[in-house]
Amino acid sequence: MIEIIIVGIVFIVIGFITESFLKRKYEIDRKGNPLSKPIKRLQFILLTICFISYLVIAFSFTITNGDFNLLFVLIPFFIVISFIRGFMQWKYNRNAKVWILETYSAILVFPI
Repeated sequence: MIEIIIVGIVFIVIGFITESFLKRKYEIDRKGNPLSKPIKRLQFILLTICFISYLVIAFSFTITNGDFNLLFVLIPFFIVISFIRGFMQWKYNRNAKVWILETYSAILVFPI
């Protein structure tokens, strides 16, 4: 158990270090969301659909299989959300380069 905690802490530290490196290298400022209101609304709708889908899937797996681990649904949920946010930033606000960090966070969680 202690090995898993150590690997998790190392994984988190590496993530923070590489994210700060990306922020400096590409001069990314993550303050605020400079997307327009209609795009923010579309992003909110997509994220809400993902969240509702997550709840339905998690509930159905929990009901059908009592010893089901919710992390099997939670991790893909975070990956999908990061990819959606990254895609919306890439599509509608490419100059801010926030999409690099969103895509990086999805890729960082993917191997888990």
